[in-house]
Amino acid sequence: MNILAQTLQGTSATPSPEVKTAKLAEAAQQFEAMMLNELLKPMHFGAGVDEGAEEGSGGAADTIRGMGTDALGKALSAHGGMGVARQIVKQVTAAHHAAEVKREGTKVK
Repeated sequence: MNILAQTLQGTSATPSPEVKTAKLAEAAQQFEAMMLNELLKPMHFGAGVDEGAEEGSGGAADTIRGMGTDALGKALSAHGGMGVARQIVKQVTAAHHAAEVKREGTKVK
């Protein structure tokens, strides 16, 4: 279990802003990893052309290639990727801040 899950487990209170930001960053990174995984999938179509039809395609080979693509997408995302995760965090944080400012401005005093 990761530290974030341990922090959230057993607490019924609203998460702190730091925990919310950590959750947002983690979700954005997972999204970017999935996106990179989809972008990397076409690289598999050229694999196995010279190996022969039986050796280069099939269940086991496709599974291994898929796992490799998934791992590569996650690793690229964890180390900055294409910057999509950073932009998501930046945009969502800015939108949340703007909503908070607007909400504070409409409170009856």
